[in-house]
Amino acid sequence: MEPLPDRLMALVNGRPWPNRRRLLESDPELYSTDADAILADWIGQRHPDSVTDAAESLQRYRVLLANCRAVGVAATMDAVARGFAQEALPLLDSDMPDEVDEGLLALVEAAATVSPGSPWRTFWSMRFASVCFDRYRSGGDLEALDSGILALQRAEQTAEPGAAELPGLLNNLADALILRHSATGVPDDLTEALAACERGRQEDRDDRIQWALLINKSRVLSTQPGRLDEAITTAELAVARTRDDDLAVAALAQLGEVRLQLYRDEGDPALLDSGLRALTEALRRTPVDVPEWWICQSYLGVALLDRYDRTADITDVDAAITAFQSAADACPADAPHRAGISTNLGLAVAERWERLRLPDDLDTAITALEDAVSLSSPGTPTWSSLLGNLGGGLLDRYRDRADPGDLDRALACFTRAIRDSGRIGWREQAADQHNLGRALLERHLRDDVTEDLTLAVEALRTAVDLTPRTSPLLGGWLDALATALARRHERSGTEADRRTASEAFEEASRFADTATLLRTGIHWGRWSSRIGRWTEAANAFELALTAMEQLVRTQGGRAHKETWLRDGAEVGPGRSQAALRSGDLAGAVTGLERARGVLLREALDRTPADLQRLSGSARGELARRFTELAAPGLAARATTGDDEA
Repeated sequence: MEPLPDRLMALVNGRPWPNRRRLLESDPELYSTDADAILADWIGQRHPDSVTDAAESLQRYRVLLANCRAVGVAATMDAVARGFAQEALPLLDSDMPDEVDEGLLALVEAAATVSPGSPWRTFWSMRFASVCFDRYRSGGDLEALDSGILALQRAEQTAEPGAAELPGLLNNLADALILRHSATGVPDDLTEALAACERGRQEDRDDRIQWALLINKSRVLSTQPGRLDEAITTAELAVARTRDDDLAVAALAQLGEVRLQLYRDEGDPALLDSGLRALTEALRRTPVDVPEWWICQSYLGVALLDRYDRTADITDVDAAITAFQSAADACPADAPHRAGISTNLGLAVAERWERLRLPDDLDTAITALEDAVSLSSPGTPTWSSLLGNLGGGLLDRYRDRADPGDLDRALACFTRAIRDSGRIGWREQAADQHNLGRALLERHLRDDVTEDLTLAVEALRTAVDLTPRTSPLLGGWLDALATALARRHERSGTEADRRTASEAFEEASRFADTATLLRTGIHWGRWSSRIGRWTEAANAFELALTAMEQLVRTQGGRAHKETWLRDGAEVGPGRSQAALRSGDLAGAVTGLERARGVLLREALDRTPADLQRLSGSARGELARRFTELAAPGLAARATTGDDEA
């Protein structure tokens, strides 16, 4: 062993403080009276050059070692650690990044110096992690997120089993692991997060930490295949138990989100309605100046688009755009959520363009979708989705303006989305294949390359095969496949291809929502007319006409009704022509008059009260004829009380 003066110099000059603690614990002679005499001698002389601390510093070490003799090393070093923490904690609230960094370093040293198993180590580790997580949430600093997770993992390892502070630490750890999975897509983070929730759960406790653990457990379960029902049950338990306002809001938001996830898989309207109610209530109870407000706005916007897909009520799209724009305005510029909010805003504006054709909407949508991609990077879990969404916007613009560059960019987006995708969920994989198939079909129609058509059919069929029969997406994806198959039949002329296309259209019509049914009926009717199958064409246009009547009837404003009238302008004439060519004269007249009835009812905007006044005038015959043509819609309005001015 080295002489005591040399060992004492190593103690004085040694850094960091956890090393000094280890030296004192392993070498009691360092705080003996002999060591005290050596320090006193150093203080009384010009201290050797090898001792770098000034006399005042050496005196502090004499006091430190005296305390070790009096109360022991553990108590002395714990007091030193508390001193570091007292200096560090105020710095963590500073607006100056350098001061915050200084505070973090001091807090790390405090946590490493204090006795293993001390509650202070857990508290300081959690405070350190909290600052790191705030940095990630506000600026996307992934290194800070990793540092916070590591601090909590080490604190758990040194904590006493059953310590009262452990559940809070484990809840924070689960929350951070979920955040990191969202950023990196590493599956092990979710496995560890679920395990942390389970380790933190204590059935004999019913407090804020236990409620938060339930919410985080539901969040993890919602990402696991086949566990959405369990996620909903866990979220419902959290809602039932939680009594703190902020956690009650978080529980409601989580319940709404998981119900909507299950709706997207199963298509049950009750899940859609209950999910929307939960999110709306969560948003109502959330202060506008906290991050949860804009996160909830974003969730609500997605839910409103889900409802639009089912009901085709364009006011839901307007409300979704408002929600996404509110979220974008409130979200910090560097927050990790911003890419998702931007892509959702772009999708909603693109949907409005699809319906209303507002001049600036399409370019605005693509700008938002491009911004979302620029805010993300390859390797992140949402990268492929963001590319796919941008590709969809470019494909829409190509169809509208026929710029070949847009189609080429769209195909590049879809191809890279599939290449870079590490996703295993059916919805994401199916969406990638559906998008690629649509773009390949467009390129085939442009360039007349047979291989593009073959690849388009293959991709679109893969999308359909991946999609559960209960999913609301299935009808639209079947329609796209049927359209490609119809094109293949027009190229080949074989009976087998004709039969395959007809069966695909028929299946699409069975699974389609009302808006998709209008589109499917038109596609099916056009193709059947082109190949001279007039009875099939008449039946297809009949489906489209019924869908158009329903869509027009359910819209709240005249401008919104007119968008469906525009889309369905060919339905009545198409049905009448097909019926006439098939020999059904009565059907030809009925179909044309039904279509005219829809147009007249909306063009004149007459209510039952208006018609009653008209009947008593010199134009009573006009009122009678109009009533016959518009009877289905007027009856519906009389039933619902929809009497527009």
